[in-house]
Amino acid sequence: MRWVVLLCAVAALAGAVDDVAAEDEDPGAVANPVVFWELGCHDAEKSVEFFSKLFGWDFSKPEGSLLYTADTAMEQGGINGGIFTLRKARLPFVTIYVQVEEIEKKAKLVEELGGLIIEEPQDIGGGMWICLFTDPSGVTFAMLEPGRAQEAEASDGGPTEEQSADSD
Repeated sequence: MRWVVLLCAVAALAGAVDDVAAEDEDPGAVANPVVFWELGCHDAEKSVEFFSKLFGWDFSKPEGSLLYTADTAMEQGGINGGIFTLRKARLPFVTIYVQVEEIEKKAKLVEELGGLIIEEPQDIGGGMWICLFTDPSGVTFAMLEPGRAQEAEASDGGPTEEQSADSD
C-alpha cells in the first residue's frame, strides 16, 4: 500500500525536486532539503476538508490515485505534499521526504548514528530512489535521490544526450 502511494507521489515529487535542483546552484542552498510531505490518516476526505478550511490549501486527486496532492509550496519557499487514507488499522503519521545524494552512503550513516533502515534504498521509477528509515527515537523519515536512472544509462554505455541529439 505504501509503495502505491509513493508511486502516486513520484510525479508530484519530480516537480519539487527539479525546483530544488535549480536552487542547488545557490551557494546558500541547503545541502539536503525537505522536498515533500505526506499525511497517512484514517479519513483523507475529512483531513483534506480540514486543511483546506484551516489554511486555504487547494487539493487535487488524479483519477485512480489514492493521494490527494496539495500545492503548498507557493512563493514563500514551502514544499508540496499529499494526504491519503490508511488501508490497514495503524496510527496516522506524517512523513518528511529529504533529498540526498548517494542514498546508499546515507543509509549506512543512518545506522551508524543509531537509526534503523525500514526499507533499503530502491528504485521507485522515474529515476527516483527511496529509503525509509527511523531516527533513534523511532520517528519515520524518507530519503529520495533523483536522477539515478539517467546516470546509470549513460555509465552503462547507453546513449548520452549528445548522441541522442546527433541521431535525430
